[in-house]
Amino acid sequence: MRVSMTSVAAALALRAGSTAAFTAGARSAARAVTARQMSTGPMPHDDEKMPFYALGVNLARQIGGQTSFKTLLEDEELELVLEGFGNSLKGTALADDQTVLTTYGQALNAILMDRSSKIVELVKAEGEEYVAN
Repeated sequence: MRVSMTSVAAALALRAGSTAAFTAGARSAARAVTARQMSTGPMPHDDEKMPFYALGVNLARQIGGQTSFKTLLEDEELELVLEGFGNSLKGTALADDQTVLTTYGQALNAILMDRSSKIVELVKAEGEEYVAN
């Protein structure tokens, strides 16, 4: 017997007590219920706030997916990155964005290049050791 994912999601939505499963928004309602049931723990906010939290998660995945900040930055440095991001986004930065980038951009590039090359050398050495043994 072949069952579509939409049918399964609608059944899950119905099981959760959602009458939205039979409206025009059935697919999105069913997906939301299914996603909540598949989560591994409680969500950090209520359903009204979670779409905005999801935006933050999406931005972090897009930015963090390109660069592994967790391996390049210490926790304190990551907090400074988040502070700069938030202040710039909200327009509450104490200094002009362009001035900060012009003044500290080259130093940032040097730090990131140095740390990246150290990681490459480490991985290279581990690979050579693995091949040798």
